[in-house]
Amino acid sequence: MLICFIFILLIPESATCPTECLCIDRSVSCIGQGLTDVPPGIPNDTVRLELQENEITKIGAEDLRGLTSLKVLQLMDNQLVAIHNLAFSSLGSLHKLRLTRNRIRHLPDNLFKNNLKLSHLDLSENDLTVVTDAQLQGPEFLEILNLDKNHIFCLENNVISSWASLEVLTLNGNRLTTFEEPSNARFRQLDLFNNPWNCDCRLRWMKKWLEKQEGTNKTVCSTPLNLQGSSIQNLQDEFMTCSGNRKRRYKKTCENAEICPLPCTCTGTTVDCRESGLTYVPTNLPPSTTEIRLEQNQISSIPSNSFNNLKNLTRLDLSKNVITEIFPKAFYGLQNLHTLVLYGNNITDLKSDTFEGLGSLQLLLLNANQLTCIRRGTFDHVPKLNMLSLYDNNIRSISEVTFKNLTSLSTLHLAKNPLICDCNLQWLSQLNLQKNIETSGARCEQPKRLRKKKFATLPPNKFKCKGSESFITKLADSCFIDSICPTQCDCYGTTVDCNKRGLTAIPPSIPQFTTHLLLSGNNITTVDLTSNTQLLENLEVLDISSNHITNINDKSFDKLKKLRELRLNENKLHHFSSSVLDEKSSLEILDLSDNNIQCFSSIFFNKAPRIKEIRVLGNNLLCDCRILPLMSWLRSNSSHIIDVPPCQQFLHSDEESDRQRCAAFPEETCSDDSNLCPPKCSCLDRVVRCSNKNLTSFPSRIPFDTTELYLDANYINEIPAHDLNRLYYLTKLDLSHNRLISLENNTFSNLTRLSTLIISYNKLRCLQPHAFNGLNSLRILSLHGNDISFLPESAFMNLTSITHIAVGSNSLYCDCNLAWFSKWIKSKFIEAGIARCEYPVSLGNQLLLTAQPYQFT
Repeated sequence: MLICFIFILLIPESATCPTECLCIDRSVSCIGQGLTDVPPGIPNDTVRLELQENEITKIGAEDLRGLTSLKVLQLMDNQLVAIHNLAFSSLGSLHKLRLTRNRIRHLPDNLFKNNLKLSHLDLSENDLTVVTDAQLQGPEFLEILNLDKNHIFCLENNVISSWASLEVLTLNGNRLTTFEEPSNARFRQLDLFNNPWNCDCRLRWMKKWLEKQEGTNKTVCSTPLNLQGSSIQNLQDEFMTCSGNRKRRYKKTCENAEICPLPCTCTGTTVDCRESGLTYVPTNLPPSTTEIRLEQNQISSIPSNSFNNLKNLTRLDLSKNVITEIFPKAFYGLQNLHTLVLYGNNITDLKSDTFEGLGSLQLLLLNANQLTCIRRGTFDHVPKLNMLSLYDNNIRSISEVTFKNLTSLSTLHLAKNPLICDCNLQWLSQLNLQKNIETSGARCEQPKRLRKKKFATLPPNKFKCKGSESFITKLADSCFIDSICPTQCDCYGTTVDCNKRGLTAIPPSIPQFTTHLLLSGNNITTVDLTSNTQLLENLEVLDISSNHITNINDKSFDKLKKLRELRLNENKLHHFSSSVLDEKSSLEILDLSDNNIQCFSSIFFNKAPRIKEIRVLGNNLLCDCRILPLMSWLRSNSSHIIDVPPCQQFLHSDEESDRQRCAAFPEETCSDDSNLCPPKCSCLDRVVRCSNKNLTSFPSRIPFDTTELYLDANYINEIPAHDLNRLYYLTKLDLSHNRLISLENNTFSNLTRLSTLIISYNKLRCLQPHAFNGLNSLRILSLHGNDISFLPESAFMNLTSITHIAVGSNSLYCDCNLAWFSKWIKSKFIEAGIARCEYPVSLGNQLLLTAQPYQFT
């Protein structure tokens, strides 16, 4: 696949670029990243978005919201089943949309309503059966419409006829038997073969059109029998006849189009698709259908409005499939349905509007799935339900509000679920006592005192909560069952006490209800709460004092919005970075006393605006300019409680004199990770920015864990390999607009993680044979705007991951020694067609991408 990114100078990727993608010059490429959803964070000014070759199954209303400048959208080779009718509503600038090779069975009406500028629409190789005017309306000047290799048996053409701009219409490989002539279209290409055409009078227009074309004999008749296999353009008009009835019966719309879907059988009003290998719900079922049997197939999802035209349906069996997802309002419109069978699938969750519109439903079988909960509102739309089977799932609790509308319920199966028989399930015990609805022999799994007890025989007063137990199932109707108290700890109220338990790590399953977490006096060395901070959203006090902590992972406290008190005293911390906090932190008390911290950055105090008490005594604070941020904060917050470090020369001086004194010592600057940031540069979140600082040499003291280094627009003429190669974590390096003359061997040999290297607009003349050794992860290389004449093959052979290279505006000498490069960029499609030969004169201004091998002599 040829992906051409035209650029002259590679610029740093957008700050909002999704992590799985590559963003260059308003183009976002996310090809083949295994994505299951449209990634968040796509820049709003994106012009080209490439999402092909992923596993995306649906496009939601908000997924592409705000991309008003988007012109090209590539979605081919995914697993798309459902597209929201507002999915493309923001794409007013869209020109090209490719949805090829997906699993789309139905297009919502008005899907393209706001895509007035759409000129190229490719829907080929999907599972469409009907395409209507309401689905296609919107574009004003469509030029190309591809509908090949679907299952279309009905195609409305009023909108198609309105497109005088339409030049290409492809309908190959469908199930069309007839198609009315589009009145205004001026086709340059019209592909019609591999359809079961019924060659009557309605296709005479097609015969005339085909007669004017060359090589169109693949378009043949299927019916009537006497014309089967005949090429349409070779028929005589008198053989293409219609009876009066047939003319009258011809429908110009697909409304209520009836056909028995392959490979099903239709008997009376029953559609039988059992054991047919189906992977999706058939569309355009006969509106008169009263029963559908879809059991024992391979259906994995039920899209919204899958059955909305089946007003007469009374029984629907989807058992023994592999269904994992049921989209909102999947069964909407089935107002007469009284039996819905969904047992034996892989359903884990039901949305609150899953059963909306099923006002007549009486029997619902959800047994043998993987349901973990029942959400509030799930059964609000089925007031007549009298039999509900939840047998053999993973449901642990059910809130009373979930069953409030089930006033007709007479039978409930709950056996083979790990039920927590606590005070929050007492309501169901009382209901069962009154109506005897649980008849499957359900038993309790927790708490331990009731384990294996039969639910129906337990009196309601046995359903109690002790200690913190009431919090565990309190939010069952929100599909959240909290963790039980960790085995090493004690829980009382909302406090989890794990003090002095010999722990070497923070327990992984802290209950969400926790407001006070006590971990003092253990043997913990690392704090990493990034995996469960979402579960600690109620935490107010965290005490991890008197441990052996040396490291706190970034963003460990980022989501703890309610955290007021944090005690880390008596540990072995060398630094405390602001990256562990959120900018909206509620932290009021911070105890860092008795550690090994040397300094604090000014950023740290900006991220803790509500601090009332901070303790730092007992650290190795440096009494030089690196303590200035702390002393500056102390002067501005003199009313706050703080233990003051003994730095007398700063303690009694004023802030302005401190700044003047420290201006002479720029090297004494504390970065946010307590490493020294290079003079004149800024350091934040492992990114070092030294752009346009009049640097004449490579800066020293760059933090070793730097991931991005910007040195552009300076006067650097040499790269010290020893200093650079210590930056092992570097992924991006920008050295553009400097004065580099040559790249020596092994300059980057230790930068195995580097993915972007920009050395454009220097004075490079020479690349040593092994200049790029070690850059196995490099994807982007810009050498644009230098004075390079020769590119040694050995320098580029290790660039196994390269996807984009820029060598334009150089003095390339295109003799036999550069033939390899021309061949290389053609084979990998990595050069955008910018680079040109300067010498010899016979090849002057010749593009390397189009030059022929024999020219390199």
